[in-house]
Amino acid sequence: MGFTPIILALLGFIFLWVIVNYNTFKRIKSSMKSCYEGLVQLYAQKKQAAQTLNTYLQKEALSSEKIEITLGELSNQVDEQTVLSADKDLNHWLQDCLQRAYANDNLVKGEDFQTLKDEIINIQAQMMQYKKKLKSSMNDYNALSQNMPSSVIAFVFRFRPIELSL
Repeated sequence: MGFTPIILALLGFIFLWVIVNYNTFKRIKSSMKSCYEGLVQLYAQKKQAAQTLNTYLQKEALSSEKIEITLGELSNQVDEQTVLSADKDLNHWLQDCLQRAYANDNLVKGEDFQTLKDEIINIQAQMMQYKKKLKSSMNDYNALSQNMPSSVIAFVFRFRPIELSL
């Protein structure tokens, strides 16, 4: 009778630790998923702003066939796996277009252009916040899944390390 309560208490402690650890993994994965969802929504807003910018460039005869083709090739539908690479491509496209826009003083001084530029900057800032949160969550998740004793729980429940691609 002397060892039974001690063993039961130890097993209870281990059981609680497993539950807490498992829930920590799930919470971090949920945080990463919400970051990806936010990035996908912001990408759609940014793509819409890029199309508006292209319209402004066309009105001022600053657009080119290359810009039109490149905009058409940019992903319209992105998901968790493609949003980061699609955003890089969209950023390059926006840089090229903004350089063309700054060549025209009338366009740059226009209120519509300034509003659009501010919108793009705001979207970009929000995306940076999501990327920082995503990177932090990925680092926490990977540390948890690779360090003992949590790595045992990660192995049992198949929580594999995630490759950082930011």
